[in-house]
Amino acid sequence: MSTIGQVKLKAPTLLFKLEQVGGEWVTRQLAYLTKADVAALLHISERSVYEYINRAANPLPYFKIPGGRELLFRLEEVERWVEGKDGV
Repeated sequence: MSTIGQVKLKAPTLLFKLEQVGGEWVTRQLAYLTKADVAALLHISERSVYEYINRAANPLPYFKIPGGRELLFRLEEVERWVEGKDGV
C-alpha cells in the first residue's frame, strides 16, 4: 500500500513494457492506479472519474488493456491533468 499526501492507495497494478533501447531489449515496469485510487486521490466519486474521462475537452487520460474491463491511470498523467485544468 502506498500513501500520497494523506490518501492511502492499494498496491498499484503493475504492467511490464518491452522496448528496444540502443539495440538491446529491456523490460520496464509501469505502475498504474485503478479508478478507485484516482477517485480517492482526487476526493471525488468513481462516477466522477468516468465523467472526467468522457469529457470532450481535456479528458482524464487512462489506459485499458485490450479485452480488459479495468481502467488504469498513470499517476504522473493524473497529476499533469489536475495541474492543467481549472479545478476538479
